[in-house]
Amino acid sequence: MPLNKYYVLLLAISLVLIYSCSSIIEVSEDYSSSETPYSFNLGKDSVFDYRYKFEFGYEYSQGIWSKIGNNEIVLNSRVKNRTLQLKVKESIAHEAEQENFFYVNINMPDSDKNYYQCMIFINDTLYGKRSCDSIASILISSPIKNIFFKLSADVRMPTRFMDTLTTDKFSPRLSIGNKTKIDIIFKDSLFNYRVFNDEILKVTRKGLKFRDSRTGQWQYINRRQ
Repeated sequence: MPLNKYYVLLLAISLVLIYSCSSIIEVSEDYSSSETPYSFNLGKDSVFDYRYKFEFGYEYSQGIWSKIGNNEIVLNSRVKNRTLQLKVKESIAHEAEQENFFYVNINMPDSDKNYYQCMIFINDTLYGKRSCDSIASILISSPIKNIFFKLSADVRMPTRFMDTLTTDKFSPRLSIGNKTKIDIIFKDSLFNYRVFNDEILKVTRKGLKFRDSRTGQWQYINRRQ
């Protein structure tokens, strides 16, 4: 006896609904394993927490995740930029002076400054490297187009020794005869921070797949059992 066409239609709709529901992947989960140094926690409140720890290497991040498909999510960190800002007060030296003077200050405790190294870049070229407690006065005898700095910790702080923060670039009005005060606005929390900016991750029933920004390779993390 042939099946009623309405029954067939109802059966087809039911099968589609069952398949659709079964193909939806639950994203909110803790993704971590003893076999990998990476971990993600994707909260039900759409907040994510990222950690990486291998030997002295360390990274972390927090932000918002959102679903863009059945098996893809996009991450956006709360902090969008790791660049340290400069506060500059520029003045002009006496006309006869053919040198540039920079008075530099970093807003960190004086007791901490000898743990950090400061690389000084003039005209996009490394000019010198000093301890951060020894950069209060910098004399440049040649014309300059720009100046910026890179900060890293020394070997006594091994996790930060693996990371470097860069400041904004400052271009003076004149190439010679400057007397300029520069304050580096130091933010300790930016060390080892990983910025996710519209970065897409793939989710499966067994785990999470994402691209490591340092190696360019895809990494896979199991759901925590």
